[in-house]
Amino acid sequence: MINDKFIDLIRIAEDDEFIRATLLSLLKLAQPVRIVAIDKLLAQMENKGAPSELIEAITPLREDNIAQKTFELLNSEREC
Repeated sequence: MINDKFIDLIRIAEDDEFIRATLLSLLKLAQPVRIVAIDKLLAQMENKGAPSELIEAITPLREDNIAQKTFELLNSEREC
C-alpha cells in the first residue's frame, strides 16, 4: 500500500541520482528476488535503528505492481 513516506521517497529519488540508482537496482530484480532483497534491507535497517518512516517508505516496493510502476517512473526520469 502506498503511503505518504513512499511518495516522499520517490520525489527524493527523482532528484537524487544515488537514491534513484539504488532503487532502480532493487526494482529491476525479478519479483521473488526483489522481495528477498527488500526484506533483508528492511531487517538490516531495523537492526541499525533506521527511522520507522524510512522503513515505511521502502516497504511498498515489495508489491509487484508498485515496484513496476516505480521502476517505469524512475527509469523514464533518467532517460529524459
